[in-house]
Amino acid sequence: MTKLRTGEPWQPADVYGRSLRGLSLNLVVRSVTESVAFYEQTLTLRRLYSDEDFAAFAGHGLRLMLHADHTYGRMPTGRHVAEGLRGAGVEIRLLGPSPDHAALCAAQCGGEVLLPPTEFAHGWRECHVSDPSGYVFVVGEPTAEPERKGGGVRLRPLQGEDADTVLAVLDAWWGGRSMTPRLPRLFFEYFSDASFAAEDGESGRLLGFLCGFFATGDSERAYIHFVGVDPAERGRGIGRLLYERFFAAARAAGRTSVTAITAPVNTASVAFHQAMGFHLVPGDRIEMGLPVHTGREGPGTSHVVFRREV
Repeated sequence: MTKLRTGEPWQPADVYGRSLRGLSLNLVVRSVTESVAFYEQTLTLRRLYSDEDFAAFAGHGLRLMLHADHTYGRMPTGRHVAEGLRGAGVEIRLLGPSPDHAALCAAQCGGEVLLPPTEFAHGWRECHVSDPSGYVFVVGEPTAEPERKGGGVRLRPLQGEDADTVLAVLDAWWGGRSMTPRLPRLFFEYFSDASFAAEDGESGRLLGFLCGFFATGDSERAYIHFVGVDPAERGRGIGRLLYERFFAAARAAGRTSVTAITAPVNTASVAFHQAMGFHLVPGDRIEMGLPVHTGREGPGTSHVVFRREV
């Protein structure tokens, strides 16, 4: 393997290699140096390291590496990269980053916009861009899931004026329990990038909502604080739709994990989170067969903590 790097690598190759799990991508490019901006800015991936020979990125659930042509002269893949555009017949689909942002940045970072942002029937709003070597990426975000029995469910960011609507029905949606003190108005006014409303596509009537935020002290974590669905509308998949929209927003913001909590007596919530791919975080004791965290939300409280990678 030919190398141009003269200093020491960022970490031993075997240490990084053993850290990879599941599917990762390794793209052989004409120039790592000329490609970095495309992956960092257009695809909003987090650069872990780069030099003239190699670069490593992470984000949106993806681990991606670049190797320069000169490092692959003796590898089987090397015979395919001498001439022409790369990745012929392959498109790499990345759900999470903003397609509008990708289309805006691609040409500025040495790439090309092949298809501007377009909404497709398969549930993505996407654009197609190529990197400086010709690899094609489809960058997309999910569109709102249609209601199959007529009408549609539309998702949008929560706004300050939504607070009055939500707080007026909150206790009723929870069977008369006093829930409004747990949902401050600030979520509607200051966290619109991570809080969403689900409404009827025709009437605009509120069907559900999700309030979350992105951690300020940890650039990789996001948190779902409060979710509600009108009891008359449950069973339509609105909760799942809201969670998927939050996951997409978290990925677009470079977050890699989402945390949520519930009470151990809320068995429906436990089942829902597990169905959504969350795992249970070990606690300090077992209650109702679940690991719980004692005192997490104050003296005398116990909660189940969920975490999911995105």
